[in-house]
Amino acid sequence: MLSISRFFCVVLLALGVCFQAANAQKFSGIVAFGDSLSDLGNTYNYSSYLTLWLIGYDPYYYDQGRWSDGPLWVEDLDQLLGFAALQRNDGTNLYGTDFAWGGSTSGDGYTSFTYLPGFYLPNLQTQIANYISLLSTPHARMPDISQTLFTVWSGGNDVIYLVQKYSGVPKATPEGVRDHIATAITTLYEAGGRYFLVPNLPPLGDKPNYRTNPKWKMDADQFVSEYNPLLQAELAELSQKLNGITIIEFDVHKLFGEVVQNYPHYGFTNVTQPAFNDGTVVSNPDKYLFWDVTHPTWVGHGIIGQNAYDTLQAALGSFLGENGNAAAPIAMLPVSR
Repeated sequence: MLSISRFFCVVLLALGVCFQAANAQKFSGIVAFGDSLSDLGNTYNYSSYLTLWLIGYDPYYYDQGRWSDGPLWVEDLDQLLGFAALQRNDGTNLYGTDFAWGGSTSGDGYTSFTYLPGFYLPNLQTQIANYISLLSTPHARMPDISQTLFTVWSGGNDVIYLVQKYSGVPKATPEGVRDHIATAITTLYEAGGRYFLVPNLPPLGDKPNYRTNPKWKMDADQFVSEYNPLLQAELAELSQKLNGITIIEFDVHKLFGEVVQNYPHYGFTNVTQPAFNDGTVVSNPDKYLFWDVTHPTWVGHGIIGQNAYDTLQAALGSFLGENGNAAAPIAMLPVSR
C-alpha cells in the first residue's frame, strides 16, 4: 500500500512533477546531459570533415555545432532562468556546463559505429563521470552542485539505433533505458545534486522518416509507449527514496502530441516533413516543426524550452520568482535567435 507521501508523489508525477521539500534558494546554473537535442557542438567539434559528411552534418545548414538551425530548448530555458549563455563542455574544459553529445545513448562507455572506426561518442554515464571529475579539478568553473538544475534528456538514440538496426550498437530495451536514467540521477545525487528536470521521450514514430516507414513507426511508438510509464514510475520511486531530492518530469510526449494536433496554434504550417532535406531548405523553415528528419527547428526548440520553464514554474512557484522571468503563453516563439 502506498504511503501518503508516495501517493501524492505519484499524483504529482501525473502532472509532471515530484519533489520533496527543498530550501528556498535560487538555482546556481544549468548543467545539461544528453544527446543531439541538447548538444551545443561537442560532436561537431570532435568530428573530422569526413566524419561530419558520413553522419549527415553539413555545417552550412546547421547552426554553429547544434543539430538544428538555431538555439536549442535548453538554451531558451537557460535564458528564461536568467543565466549567462550556456557553453558546451566535452568533459575536458574548465568551463562550460553543457556536456551533451549528439549521437550518444543513455548507457555507459561510448557509442561507436562499424562504419566509423575510431569514432567514439561519450554516452550519458560517461558525460556525468566527466562532469563529476571536473568538480574536483583545480580552476574548473562549475556552479554550486547543491543548487544546480540538472537536465537529463537521453534515450532517443537508443530507440533509433534499435529500430534502424545500427550495426555495433547494443540493443536497447525500455527497462534498460529507464535504469540508465535512474543511474544518472542517482550518481549525480550522490555527488551532491538535488534538482533535476527529466523529459520523457517524444512520439518518435512521428519523425518525418518514420511516418513513411510503417515498420519503423510501429517499433518506435511501441518502445516509447512502454518506456515513458516506466520512467514516470522510476522517478516517483527515486523521489521517495532519495532524501531532499527534487525531480521534475517534463512531459515532452504530451507536448509534441499537442503541437502536432494543433499546429496552426503554434504558428506551424507543416509538422510532418523536414524544412531541410538533401541540401535544400524550404522558403519558410520557421513554419516547420522539424528541421531534419529527427530534430526540431529553432522554433520547435523554443516551444520546448518555454514549456520546460512553465513546468518548472508550476512545480516550484515562487522558487523561480527572483531568478527567472514570468511564464509566457504556451505558444510563444523562442526567446531569441
